[in-house]
Amino acid sequence: MYVYLMRGGYLGTAHRQVAATQALGRAAMSELLSGPTALESQAGLDSQIPPGTKLLGLSVSGHVATVNLSSEFGNSGSASSALARLAQVTFTLTHLPGVSRVQFQFQGQVLTRLLSAPVRLDEPVQRSDFEGVLPPVFVEAPAPGDAVGTSLRVEGTADVFEAQFRIELRDSRGNLVLSEPVMATSGSGQRGSFDATFTYLTKYPGIGQLTAFDLSAKDGSRIDAVSIPVVLTAS
Repeated sequence: MYVYLMRGGYLGTAHRQVAATQALGRAAMSELLSGPTALESQAGLDSQIPPGTKLLGLSVSGHVATVNLSSEFGNSGSASSALARLAQVTFTLTHLPGVSRVQFQFQGQVLTRLLSAPVRLDEPVQRSDFEGVLPPVFVEAPAPGDAVGTSLRVEGTADVFEAQFRIELRDSRGNLVLSEPVMATSGSGQRGSFDATFTYLTKYPGIGQLTAFDLSAKDGSRIDAVSIPVVLTAS
């Protein structure tokens, strides 16, 4: 199950294992409202959803999920933190099969805006409403703690120069075992998707580190780097 948290002001992804259930939306919201795990916190993930926020209701009709949250969700914070928490809920629910938009309610009421966040809430919102909360390279898989086997599949979206960025994978001893370019479907002002698989060899399984980064068009230095701890297996 995908749960969307925050990393340094941008959206980040966590993967959770839950018991089989038909109430996927409620399970996803329960995981989201529980906040980051210890491993996710160590990987730099946190949440802008205020503690004490409760799920009061959730229903799906057509492609719209209507979520009813308690007043704690909007009790305090800045416009930027409100935008982040709205993005967390929207991305988490729109990862569910068939859901593409989210209608927010607070204590059963629909608001026009939340804490002056620049998104109208009197109609359903979608992922594209939160482009400003996405990092230039948004890795949705793998997430912190994922096992990657003897191959590494990297998925997500990116808005980078010429649609290309790079990934590096290091094993449990810090040895570089993979360094490759990744192409998105579009870039340079238009976000595109990517889905690439690479194989690697290592004698040192365990907790390794995946780093995705762009290269500066000005001087070639690394920019917009995101590091994710993953579990490697022996080759």
